[in-house]
Amino acid sequence: MSDLKKILEDNGKEAVQLYRQSLRDNDRVATGDTNQSIRYEVKQTNKTTTTLTLYALDHIRFLETGMDANDIKAENPMFSQIARWANAKNIPSAYHQSIYDGLFESGWSIYGQYRQPPKGGTPDLITSVDETVENNILNDIKQSSKSIVLQEIRTFKQK
Repeated sequence: MSDLKKILEDNGKEAVQLYRQSLRDNDRVATGDTNQSIRYEVKQTNKTTTTLTLYALDHIRFLETGMDANDIKAENPMFSQIARWANAKNIPSAYHQSIYDGLFESGWSIYGQYRQPPKGGTPDLITSVDETVENNILNDIKQSSKSIVLQEIRTFKQK
């Protein structure tokens, strides 16, 4: 395995854990579906191209940004999805239909006694982890490159 592929594999595993931990630490795990959807893939497409791709359910971005009514309409969640989430948050079933209906009118800030912050997002939930992962990868590549250059210098001096 190339040094770069190993760096990306190691950082991919760590990134998954960091994203999942951020969701848990910020109380953004209800059913666990989104948290468990976070995964990574490292692909080497040729001798010079190796990529790290991180995946999650599309709606993960709304945990950070929240959703307005237009976002809700575009996503068009089924009632059963909202009820499942509400049950996981221990919201009584008597509120499920009004939450569902209200989402389409007002977005993610309509829960009455279960009110969320405006639009319901958690700032930096994902982007702070993005920055950490990016910095870790860059530092690891720098360290690896430094080791290769030092090895080349040692080899050259021995000749």
